[in-house]
Amino acid sequence: MGSRLVLGAIFFVASGCAGEPQPTAVQVEVRSVGFDVTSRAPVVVLEDRAHSVALPIWIGAEEARAIALQLEGIQPPRPLTHDLFKSTLDQVGVHLERVEIAALEQSTYYARIHFRSGGKVIAMDSRPSDAIALAMRFQRPIYVAAVLMEGDAAIPTGNIRPADSTRSSEVRGISVQGLTEELAAHFALPHTRGVIVTAIGAGAPHGLARGDIIVGVDQSAVRSVDDFRRALENLSARDGSRLHIRRGDRELEVALPPVQG
Repeated sequence: MGSRLVLGAIFFVASGCAGEPQPTAVQVEVRSVGFDVTSRAPVVVLEDRAHSVALPIWIGAEEARAIALQLEGIQPPRPLTHDLFKSTLDQVGVHLERVEIAALEQSTYYARIHFRSGGKVIAMDSRPSDAIALAMRFQRPIYVAAVLMEGDAAIPTGNIRPADSTRSSEVRGISVQGLTEELAAHFALPHTRGVIVTAIGAGAPHGLARGDIIVGVDQSAVRSVDDFRRALENLSARDGSRLHIRRGDRELEVALPPVQG
């Protein structure tokens, strides 16, 4: 009871006016986390739901890691700061309603996190990176002020170069994303070569899991998304194959069954 009152008091001191999203706000999704090709700094790319406009926001390495791990569905061995904060809020009955990237001032973005506690909606100022990381963990919507999505910082999604974000692809029910040396270092992944499994669909082999790093298909090394796609497309439809993967500190093989039909 005491922790609920203390936490609630902190929220109300930091809160401003709250309510429904501004009618001019645009709901967005996290498209990717990558590295700016010029500054080599981490950047999160937010995309509108029509997949027409994207807004890149430069963030810190730790926040990029927190967003990327959630995007890839990877569970860290120990809770990260955002995981711990979510668990705390769950325990005291505070719910995250939504987050909004509300303003850009002197090259700095400002966000607000809207919580519900005791029947009241309250808002807190936040860095966009923390707001995004929490929204993903609560599976709650992210909004961006329309003026920002229409401003000079936003870009058409067709103009996003592959180097601006980690590339992704889906082949035979296996969704993968490129794993660069920079991403491996910043996100504390154990290996720098291969592609990371982001989702498992129909047709994927039994035993493969999200977060696995695929480093080879039979005798072919996999260093990129293109390597992976070519290796699978060149397999005979009647022959099975084997995926060479790394899962944490282990090296495993997963049987890839023949294509049916």
